[in-house]
Amino acid sequence: MTREILLREVSDDDLPVFFAQQLDADAAYIAAFTARNPADREAFAAHWATIRGDDTVAIRTILVDGQVAGHVLRFDEAGRREVSYWLGKDYWGRGIATRALSAFLGQYQARPLYARAAKDNVDLSAVGALLADPARTAILAALLGGVAVPAGELAQVAGVTPSTASIHLARLLEVGWVAVERRGRHRYYRLASARVATVLEQIARVAPPVPVRSLRNCHYGARSGPWRRHTRPASTC
Repeated sequence: MTREILLREVSDDDLPVFFAQQLDADAAYIAAFTARNPADREAFAAHWATIRGDDTVAIRTILVDGQVAGHVLRFDEAGRREVSYWLGKDYWGRGIATRALSAFLGQYQARPLYARAAKDNVDLSAVGALLADPARTAILAALLGGVAVPAGELAQVAGVTPSTASIHLARLLEVGWVAVERRGRHRYYRLASARVATVLEQIARVAPPVPVRSLRNCHYGARSGPWRRHTRPASTC
């Protein structure tokens, strides 16, 4: 179900919600830039009084279905215009921050804008591990076309048994890279979002090409499936 996301001016009634959110240890770790003592209510009140009274700061409360979910703001730091946000943990992983930021940036169109994140919040090695298996990358490449593909065909494209393909697909489902839908007795898989497709396409730009030794398996080692059908006419000329 699509949630309604709105931005409005910060009110005094929002501040207790923001204070409770900054006490969350997981959120504080991810944010990295936090208050020295998140439990200090007086310091919290003074900080918010300062930024709400600063004409160089633009700040809005994020509402999700009418509930206060967090806030987004733009401020100046060392001569640079920066943007930041805080979202309550109950609203993570649903694309809410992306939509709220998009709406905020539509209201404040001065550019350039900058943002910061903690280096240790990103585990690139986990992404590398997911892409290290050729069969798994073949499955992901097969889904880049945007069409849902049955599990059996993905197994053929990857050149693995159906049971092995199921293991790979379960892992990709677990990390949220693919989504599944049932059609009768069959399961069809697709990339979970356009963002995943964009990430894969950008990685492909810097990846070395696979040496092509045969038209039969030039597409990520595929032994059969839709890509082999496309190369078949070329192999007869």
